[in-house]
Amino acid sequence: MENELICLCERPELIETAAQWFHKKWGVPLAAYLESMNDSLTASAVPRWYVMLGGNGEIIGGLGVIENDFHDRPDLRPNVCAVYVEPEHRCKGIAGRLLERVCDDMAALGEPVLYLLTDHDSFKINEQTSQWHWKSRDIGGTSALNFLIHVDGCSFLEAVQMLKDEYPTYIPPPVEAKPKKPFVLPTASPDCRRVFRYLKERGISGEVLQRCVHLGILYESLPYHNAVFIGRDENQVARYAFLRGIYDASGKSFKMEQAGSEKAYAFCVPAKSGCRRVAVYEACVDVLAHMTLEQRQGSRDKYRLELGGISAPKEGQSQRSMKKPQALEHFLSQHPEITEIEVCTDNDFAGRWACEHIRKAYEGSYRIIENLPEIEGADWADMAKMAARTPEKRQNREAR
Repeated sequence: MENELICLCERPELIETAAQWFHKKWGVPLAAYLESMNDSLTASAVPRWYVMLGGNGEIIGGLGVIENDFHDRPDLRPNVCAVYVEPEHRCKGIAGRLLERVCDDMAALGEPVLYLLTDHDSFKINEQTSQWHWKSRDIGGTSALNFLIHVDGCSFLEAVQMLKDEYPTYIPPPVEAKPKKPFVLPTASPDCRRVFRYLKERGISGEVLQRCVHLGILYESLPYHNAVFIGRDENQVARYAFLRGIYDASGKSFKMEQAGSEKAYAFCVPAKSGCRRVAVYEACVDVLAHMTLEQRQGSRDKYRLELGGISAPKEGQSQRSMKKPQALEHFLSQHPEITEIEVCTDNDFAGRWACEHIRKAYEGSYRIIENLPEIEGADWADMAKMAARTPEKRQNREAR
């Protein structure tokens, strides 16, 4: 049978037995216990007496609440007194259960603060804040674990096991998902001259830029004049936007996905006519740069899709698998005619890592063409910039 915690005001037939038990444990006259326990039957709050009954109905622990436990500090009231647990039942949480019940009952009766004093040694429990403090030992707090160890006399392992058995595993309340910000394109500038100048300086041809503007997938924003690359859905509704700053004062330009963007609809330059190949890139500028380079070489038309970046491990760290890019997965679902995937990621560790994982993920279903920049560490934007500067250097040498 389980132990049973009893308040004597609810079971007055136990008063005689309880008074005898407390008298034997503490040596206080039996008459004093009997008087206090009988008073508890009519008192509004104090005194109050509690016992823990074992499986056979025997008292195995108990305590009381009285106005003054034989001290000269009338301000420290009411007092928890006569706390005792039979030695063979200690370190089982019995004292903790008794104190918890007392605190709950007294708080409900308008006494939220209790004191436990022994030889000028005060122990205080505040039911409102769940804090406890043992003044002479200068310990306290709100930790149930520390309470069981320092007050109830349990070892660390016993206290942990007791808390584990006494209380269910904590299940956090469900967290409400934050509402997604609505997708709104930045305000457009009346022209794209600043963005055109910036991108042309990076080796991208005016013809490529004009085509993107005509398709409605590139414009210049206000008030910061960022280049805005737009991703549209099957109905030509804008669902994605990537902003790139045109001022590199600190060596790094501003880059950001517009709030509310959906990566499934990343920036994509469609093929002029039906084709069966899609080229994939890490960044929007890489798309335009590679278009420019291949335009000069007369290469065939193709779809060109930006992946919205890649998340690769650092070089030398443990290898992990790569999820199939959301943008590519959605594109392929909308274009069943595609049979070839051309991987045009950067020629660095992250780009090579992404290229390998894309090949492994899609080979067998598609023909995979690996087309990384020939210079290690470079991306296609670097290659376009270098290609644009080569004629300039040649012209400067001839002018000399």
